Amino acid sequence: MEHGPGGITEALSCLRALAASQTPAIIRLPESCPTWAKKALDLGPQGIMFPMIDSPKMAKKAVSYCRFPPAGIRGSAHPVVRASSYGIDEGYLSNYEEELLIMCQVETEEGVKKADEIAAVDGVTAYKWGRTVDVGLFRSAAVEDVKSFKMSLVEGSDDDGEGGKESADEKYWSE
Repeated sequence: MEHGPGGITEALSCLRALAASQTPAIIRLPESCPTWAKKALDLGPQGIMFPMIDSPKMAKKAVSYCRFPPAGIRGSAHPVVRASSYGIDEGYLSNYEEELLIMCQVETEEGVKKADEIAAVDGVTAYKWGRTVDVGLFRSAAVEDVKSFKMSLVEGSDDDGEGGKESADEKYWSE
């Protein structure tokens, strides 16, 4: 939900679709605040990601948004929300802390300097560096792969027709 037009309604649709295939879901909040955390957690994702965490203090606050009092400040609507199967899951309150992945996204130079301290905060399950850089790297690699394949077709072509294409394919796929 941090980037793009998606919000709580769209996140709920995604969670429903993922549940059909038993695929775990992590909701990335638009900002690190108790209101967004409460709304997202009530939907019942398996994880929640807080953006722009650059200190252990911010990480502690993020964890507190996920915990009910006295361990945190999360408001309780568990008998009527999707996360507890609308009150049917009687073990929700005793299990949610152990089952919830709490992820902090480290995106600033200050955060990188304090990454070890952020990771050491009780309740933080994982942290992620950068801003969805992994998708950018994957896209770049895929584009380069296509370019290499196209170049191998041009370099391997000859006037005999298919023979050049086969050798270009073999050359490309053997690299």
